[in-house]
Amino acid sequence: VLTALDDRGREALARNRAIIDRLARIDGLAEGAAPKGSVTIPVPGGAFALPLQGVIDFASEKARLSKTLEKLDKDIGGLKGRLGNPKFVASAPEEVVEAVGDRLLLNFELVNDSPRLDGVETLAVALFRRFNLFDRAMISSFNPRVLWAVRRQEPRITLGALWGSFSPWYLRADWWRRRARVEALHPEYTLVTPAFVARAHAQGRRVHTWTVNDAETAARLRAMGVDMIMGDYPDRLMGHRQPPPGRPG
Repeated sequence: VLTALDDRGREALARNRAIIDRLARIDGLAEGAAPKGSVTIPVPGGAFALPLQGVIDFASEKARLSKTLEKLDKDIGGLKGRLGNPKFVASAPEEVVEAVGDRLLLNFELVNDSPRLDGVETLAVALFRRFNLFDRAMISSFNPRVLWAVRRQEPRITLGALWGSFSPWYLRADWWRRRARVEALHPEYTLVTPAFVARAHAQGRRVHTWTVNDAETAARLRAMGVDMIMGDYPDRLMGHRQPPPGRPG
């Protein structure tokens, strides 16, 4: 339901209506007040409402989310405690860096499903500065706010934007990746096409895809020009480590 939209927004909606309907998987768009039990989706110049009454049991969902938040708060507290321990910070990352050396690119994925920052991004920035990881490590995340925060705090860190086929349509769009000025795109491998890779390379971005666990898919992606393939079984992918055509290793 379209609840409010200025003239500029209406023009943009008219131009992109077909692709919006397809990406948002909607059959129609009404205009009016937000129905009871709707979720408001703010956009520049207006807002939409997604009716969920009868689709979601709000009481059960609220209880589930509260339980999840409690667990996340506990996990975050434990992580902050470990990262706040000088002995842990001094030993664990150093051992990983020394073991890897300059042979591999370290990718630190920062997991945060909340719209609120939890401070882990600041600890990660401190880790990069402490061990001077700028040339041999990067930070990736599904959360735009995490990457924006890292970019503001330390522009020297290489960033990778993660998204998958399950991501909401507004996170599959490129607007937040442009804002974060990411150097690498990390889409789920099912979303990668030759045109996508060519466009990314033309923009000066690398393409790192996940999660690939078979040699045939890895070979197909390398033929497209994908720069890095992430999987659970590296031994299955070892035969496809050669640089993609026309790209350095």
